[in-house]
Amino acid sequence: MGQTDRAGGSAGHSERLSATLSELAEVPASECAYLEGLLHRRPVEKGGFFLREGDYPILLAYIQRGLFRVFFTTESGNERTHAFRAEERFLSGYSPFLGRVRSPYSIQALEEGVLPQ
Repeated sequence: MGQTDRAGGSAGHSERLSATLSELAEVPASECAYLEGLLHRRPVEKGGFFLREGDYPILLAYIQRGLFRVFFTTESGNERTHAFRAEERFLSGYSPFLGRVRSPYSIQALEEGVLPQ
């Protein structure tokens, strides 16, 4: 059995989170380690929601495992997929999160996932 990182996954997941952060900005290793110590691993069942339309987004997560779809419901009640998010990417209702407004879309797991957040 491999090492476990602070988010409850393998040490490789910790390294991938650090690499993903490094793509966005220069982040010192000590800051990455501090962040990883704050994260809690959240399992999401297939069909489960990270965010529902109309909710205020309050979390930002890193997709350790899983595939998620971002979708909205039209006025006629039809679902329209806006995007997909996969492993080693961040997941959030980013614009509504920053604007502190209700989300116009939902984020749903298409397969079982793990989200350190």
